[in-house]
Amino acid sequence: EEEEEEEERRGKRRDTSLLEDVREEIAFETKKLDIAEATLEKEEDLGFAHRVVADEGDAAKWPLLRQRERNFNRYCLESDDPAMRREMEKLSEHASLYDESNANGNVIIIEAYSPHWNGFGNNMSRYLTLFMVALRFVSFATYFDFGACGWEEYGRSAENDGVEGKAFKRRGNPVHMQSACQFDPGMYFKGADFDWHWTPKRAKENPERLGLARTTRNVTILCEDDDDVSADERDCKLYDDADLNHERNRVKEGNVEPLASSGGISREEIDKAQGAEAKIEAANADWLKEWLRKEVERDTEKKGVRVKLAITDVFAMQREGILYSNIIAEKLKQSRGEIGDPELPSSCFNRHFFHPRENVKEAVEDVFEKSSNANMKNWRSCAAIHLRTGFADLQAMWVQMYQALPQNERDALERKYPCVNSAERFVDALDETFRKCEPDYSNERICTLWHQKNGQTKYVDAEVENEGNGGRLKTFDTVEDCCGSSFREPDVKDAMEHCGFVPEGMYPELEVKKNDQHAHATSPLRAALTCALRASKFHLQSLVDENDDDDGEDAFGVFLLGDSPTFIKAVPKLPNIGKYFAHQPNPDTVGVTMEDNDCSGTSCIVRKKGEKHLSWLRSVVDAYVASLCELTVQLPGSSFANGAIHQLRAPGRNRTSSAFHWSGEVVLGQHLPTRDETTNEIARHTKIGYDGNLENYVALGAGHCKTID
Repeated sequence: EEEEEEEERRGKRRDTSLLEDVREEIAFETKKLDIAEATLEKEEDLGFAHRVVADEGDAAKWPLLRQRERNFNRYCLESDDPAMRREMEKLSEHASLYDESNANGNVIIIEAYSPHWNGFGNNMSRYLTLFMVALRFVSFATYFDFGACGWEEYGRSAENDGVEGKAFKRRGNPVHMQSACQFDPGMYFKGADFDWHWTPKRAKENPERLGLARTTRNVTILCEDDDDVSADERDCKLYDDADLNHERNRVKEGNVEPLASSGGISREEIDKAQGAEAKIEAANADWLKEWLRKEVERDTEKKGVRVKLAITDVFAMQREGILYSNIIAEKLKQSRGEIGDPELPSSCFNRHFFHPRENVKEAVEDVFEKSSNANMKNWRSCAAIHLRTGFADLQAMWVQMYQALPQNERDALERKYPCVNSAERFVDALDETFRKCEPDYSNERICTLWHQKNGQTKYVDAEVENEGNGGRLKTFDTVEDCCGSSFREPDVKDAMEHCGFVPEGMYPELEVKKNDQHAHATSPLRAALTCALRASKFHLQSLVDENDDDDGEDAFGVFLLGDSPTFIKAVPKLPNIGKYFAHQPNPDTVGVTMEDNDCSGTSCIVRKKGEKHLSWLRSVVDAYVASLCELTVQLPGSSFANGAIHQLRAPGRNRTSSAFHWSGEVVLGQHLPTRDETTNEIARHTKIGYDGNLENYVALGAGHCKTID
C-alpha cells in the first residue's frame, strides 16, 4: 500500500510538473502572439465591417469608430488568451439571463435612486463596480434604477413615481426628502445584447417579468454608520423592508434580525489571504450571493425569484465589486504576463454594460457631421483635452448677477474681451485661470491650486522652486499644508519635454507659441494644446509605422471638451494650429450632471425634473467621443477624464487618462486655509471670493460672443 501511495504521489508530481510546463509554454506563446499582433494590419475585411456597423450603426464609417470596434474585438471578443475567452463566455452567459420573454426567470431590481450620485465622472467607476457585483448573481438578471425621470420616455416624473402615483422621493430623513430624479446612466447606455435599465415604463410594458407586483422579496441594505469605521470595513446588513422605517432608513424598534450580514471586515486579513477564493472568504464578499442562492433553493415550484433590493448610499457593495474586479485582473495578468494593457479586463467588462443608446449615437454622428473641423471624419488618431474651470457650477448664479448689473458696467466688461481678432487674447485670459495661487491668494481674478506636477519635468522656475524643497513654494508650510499652490503651473517647455509616450522634443513644429508681449509669462493652456497635438501626431505615426501605410499627415487632431465655452470657441480660431481642433456643436451649452441647470450663453433654465437635459446629453457625448482618443490631457485636473472618459475607452497599448501628469483645482469660491501675515496664525476655512468677480464669467464664458474670430 505504501508503494502504491508513493507511486500515486510521484504521478501527481509528474502531472503537476507537466501542467507547469504547459502553462509556461502557453505563457511564452501568448507573449509571442501579443508581440506579433503589435504590428496590426489595417482591417479591410468586409465581415469585420459588417460587425462594426451592426454594433455602432452608420457612424462606423469613420476611422476612429472602426478602430474602437477593432480593438474591442481584438482584445476582448476575439482574444486568443484562454483566460480572457473564459471571462467573455461568462459575459455572454450573463447577457442570456435577460431574456425578456422569460416570465419565470430570476430577477433582481436594484433600487439605486436614494443615494445622491454626484455626477457622471465621479460615479462612473461606482456604477461599474455595482455591475461587477451583479455578475456574481449567476442565475439572476439584474436591473438598475438610478432615478431616470421623464414621463414619455421612462413613465415617471417628480410628481408621480409611475408605480403608486406618489411623488418620487428619496428614502431617508424627511428633512432631506428631495426628489429622486437625477442623472441616470441608463438614459444613455445599455448592455451589449441586453438592457439592464429598469423604469416604470418598461415594467408596465412587461409586467410579468419587470412588474414590482411580482416581487417575492423587498429588501434593503443598511450599513454601519460610524465615522470611525471606513467604508470598506463597515458591517452591512440585509433587512426585509417590512422591518424598516423607510422615512429614516432605520430598523424598527424591537428584536429585528437581519436576513444576511457581511460582518465587520478586516482589510489586513484580506490583504494577507492568498488566492482568489481565500480573499473572497476573508472579505465575506459573497454574502449577498449566498442569500440569493438560498432564495432560489426555496423556489421549489420554479416560478422565479423576484427581489427588489434598495441601497441607500453610494458605497453599498463597492468593496465587494472592487475585490471581484481585482481578482479577475490578477487572473488575466497571470495568463498574459506583463505584456499588454494593464486595464484590459476593466475595458472589456465596461464595454459589456455600456453600449450607447440611439440618442447618444445620433449626437455622436452630429459631432462628426457638423464639426467645424471637416477633417475630423478622416482622423485616425486623436487626443482629447478636458478643461475644468468651475464655470459650469457657477454659471446659473453668474447669469443672474450679470443680468442685474447696470448696462454700462456690462459694456465695460465686454469691451475688455472683444469678439473680433481676439482668439489669442481669450487664450491669455484662460491662462490666468491656471496661474498658481499665491500664498495669500492675492491673484487679481482667479487662480489654481496645483497639487502635483510631472515628476519627470526638469525645468525649474528659480523664483518658485528649488531642488531642496521638492518643487514646493518657498513660502509653503509643508507641516500646516497652508497656503496657496504646492507647485507652479505647467508651461509649454514642460509639454515639449514630457507628454504621454512622446519622446522629448519630438514634433517641434507643433509647439504652440506664446504671444510676443506675453513671452515671459507661463501659458498652461498652450502647454495643454502642445501636449495634445504632439501625442495625437505620435499615435498617428505609430499606426502608420505598424501598417506601413500613410493616410496623410493631417489624419490626426484634438477633441476639445470642458466647462468653458470660451475655450471651445477660441482655440479652433488660433492661427496655424486651429485646423487641428474639433468639438461638439453649440459650445455655449454647458452644465454638470449633478444639477438640473441648463445654460446657454447669457441665459439659464432650471429644468423641471424629468425634462430632457441638454447639458447631460452633451456631457455623455463629450465623454464618448473623447474616449475614441488614445489619451486625455487634463487641465488642471478632472474626475470626468479619469472616470467617464477613460472607463469608456477601448483597450490599447498607449491609453492614458492624464498624458500631462499635472494635477490641480481651480479656486473660485472655496473655503481654504489662509495665514494671517501679522500673527502667522492659520484660519482653516476662509472663503476665497473669486466667484464674486464677474470678469470671470465674461472671460470663461464669452457669452457676448456668438463666435470668436
